[in-house]
Amino acid sequence: MRFLSAILMWGALMAVANAAGMGGADVSQKGLSAFSDRIKAEDSRLHDLAYVGDVLFAVGELGLIMKSEDDGLTWAASFAPTTRTLVSIEALQGDLVFAVGHGGTILRSGDAGESWELIEVGEANGESFLGIIRADNGRLIAHGAYGMLFKSDDNGYTWQKQEVFEEFFDWHVTGIVNHGDLLVMVGESETLAYSEDNGESWIKMESPYDGSYFGAMSVDDVLMIYGMRGHVYRSEDNGESWKAVPLDTTTALNSGRVLANGDLVLAGNSGLIALSTDKGKTFTKVPLSTGAPLGSVIDTPEGDLIYVGYQTTGRLKLMESGLYSEPGQASNNKDL
Repeated sequence: MRFLSAILMWGALMAVANAAGMGGADVSQKGLSAFSDRIKAEDSRLHDLAYVGDVLFAVGELGLIMKSEDDGLTWAASFAPTTRTLVSIEALQGDLVFAVGHGGTILRSGDAGESWELIEVGEANGESFLGIIRADNGRLIAHGAYGMLFKSDDNGYTWQKQEVFEEFFDWHVTGIVNHGDLLVMVGESETLAYSEDNGESWIKMESPYDGSYFGAMSVDDVLMIYGMRGHVYRSEDNGESWKAVPLDTTTALNSGRVLANGDLVLAGNSGLIALSTDKGKTFTKVPLSTGAPLGSVIDTPEGDLIYVGYQTTGRLKLMESGLYSEPGQASNNKDL
């Protein structure tokens, strides 16, 4: 496993180096920073997107942080104080921003992403963080691999480890979402739970299928969960019952987002973007020219969609018809 990890890390190094056009040049953090002006978003491995005010950020391999001040038309690269892969970025309040990732990495910015501080979380033991959320009481909750769950009550300066359940639990926690007065958790191998006390304790829920979930979304009274092989489920009663939402795909669904207008969007492997305009009852596939795995999709203030993924990025224009189209292509969105 250690040998495999080394191979994967070397592959990530080479991907970022190639994105910078560095060839066999120095791929240390210092070396990468020296070539940051040559790194292209479309050649990088990017995992997540977030707006911080009017500025759009994307995070990816080896601490790469891309920033766009024109809604994804152009990108500028920089490197955080880590060479670990960053998988999630969240703007939580005002200028407070967090990025989390592999190796127990939590990055904190108090100036809207202009600078980053690496927060030491020793109890993480080098395991990967996969996301972070703010509960209704202001508590920050970071979650990740092997049942890892940490809380912070001082805006992310210090973190305390907590157990998810009383019994042994080591499945990956892939997502936590605010849903009304509840927090809802999803994860690996049927992991599905809720909290009524801002994450202090968790109660298991019955899973509608026996696979893994990669995320959750909440819009009004509707709760959505999604994951492996195109599985999507919808609940209108806080997870007491679920209805499967048909999706004509068996690809993994990597991320989801509630858009500013209340629509829902899913992004997955094989260049999949699917849109719902009826609170998750049905989804419409948005054709893309790329078949690359997608990590995240976000809406611009004008309503267009921006996506990033495995050496791919792009923008989908919102047409007057309400459909989306890549520049130069017809808007032939298809029902799933």
